[in-house]
Amino acid sequence: LSDISGLKNAQVELRRQAVTDHLTGLPNRQGLFEHLSTIKHAGPAEAEASALLFIDLDNFKTVNDTLGHAAGDQLLKAAAGRLRNCISRKDCLARLGGDEFAIVLHGLRQPDDALLVADRIIKAFVNPFRIGEANALVGSSIGIAHFSEGENNDDILRLADLAMYQSKQSGKNCVSRYSNDMSARVLSRDIMVRKI
Repeated sequence: LSDISGLKNAQVELRRQAVTDHLTGLPNRQGLFEHLSTIKHAGPAEAEASALLFIDLDNFKTVNDTLGHAAGDQLLKAAAGRLRNCISRKDCLARLGGDEFAIVLHGLRQPDDALLVADRIIKAFVNPFRIGEANALVGSSIGIAHFSEGENNDDILRLADLAMYQSKQSGKNCVSRYSNDMSARVLSRDIMVRKI
């Protein structure tokens, strides 16, 4: 019995590691996708009241290159803490990799509720991070997509990513909500690239 119990505990631990980001302790990309699947199976009402925020830290590479990777890791953990303080317990915060995070918001009464959370995040990054002896000013570019706009998990993440890219193009440290014309612009750009 103890052998079986030990084996089961080892399997649980391996499973936990597979869906967890080792640096921040947050769900990783795989963990996020599993969470997204629960929304899909919960039905249209849950999807209608949910949104995904794609967050990319502005100027993180500069901090990482200037202060070193250890400082970059410390910054990522501190950023995760600030993001966690901006959402409710029912929401899901994940680290996708590098300096990219995603938040799944639940129980939205109206679409603009996601914008309120995104604005809260922007304000949470106004103050610099204290990294050792240095102050690091890092902002956040955020893209929002609603689950009613995407057909599957890959789709919803891609749409939020497109919106985040729009925020980067708009000067960083701001929020963009996905719109159909974003996909049209990307498609047009891809066609031009293929012609070159």
